[in-house]
Amino acid sequence: MKIAVCGHGRCGKDTVSNWFDYSTSLCYHESTSQAAAALCFSQLREKYGYITVEEAFDDRHNHREEWAQIIWAHNEPDGLTLYRGMLDTSDILNGIRRAGELQAVLAHQMLDLTIWIERDVPKDPSCEITIDDCDIAIPNNGTLEELYQRLERFSKVTGLFEPDVHHRQYR
Repeated sequence: MKIAVCGHGRCGKDTVSNWFDYSTSLCYHESTSQAAAALCFSQLREKYGYITVEEAFDDRHNHREEWAQIIWAHNEPDGLTLYRGMLDTSDILNGIRRAGELQAVLAHQMLDLTIWIERDVPKDPSCEITIDDCDIAIPNNGTLEELYQRLERFSKVTGLFEPDVHHRQYR
């Protein structure tokens, strides 16, 4: 199974993706921002005085729109370049932000399910995707433990939760 985890910045996409990696048979390696960090670093290092890729990655929240523009340009002409590479090694596509790119990934049958993580956070102007673009939504306005409980219930219902398959203990 291949899934996309979508939502605005700071909604919990990384937390959810990591939970799936640790608690199900799904494999997750990196977010779209992590996958594009070297690309964004090379284009933004002089402008912001970055010394390392890690420094650029840590500052990405201050430049979301620029990161989105770089990723979008990299993904042309079909919107799939970055995502093809990610899905070659991972079952989870975390952080896709452009509606056209999500539609391209779905049209090429690269995903089985899209999940929106709903949290009361400021709307991310670099995220064109909305809750209506996704198959299901998982609320994340409570505690971390409540989110884990929701994910576990979802994973049991979908057959993803396999206690004997844990990659490592997450909690």
